[in-house]
Amino acid sequence: MNLGCDILLEKIWEALALVRIYTKKKGNQPDFADPLILTHGRDGVTVKSAIMQIHRGLLNDLAYAYVWGKSVKHSP
Repeated sequence: MNLGCDILLEKIWEALALVRIYTKKKGNQPDFADPLILTHGRDGVTVKSAIMQIHRGLLNDLAYAYVWGKSVKHSP
């Protein structure tokens, strides 16, 4: 029985402007079981806000980050 819950869930994600971020270690596959959830309203949808969710101390130690995927948007 399909009650349209998947459509409702998608609409809720859109209304709240939530974004899933999947992390991965170099040489490993991404961990699709445990995404970071970012929102435009709270801290923004940036690499910095993702790092701050993991651990604030990483921000000082990070030299660079790779961002990839079909929905990635780059700003010049």
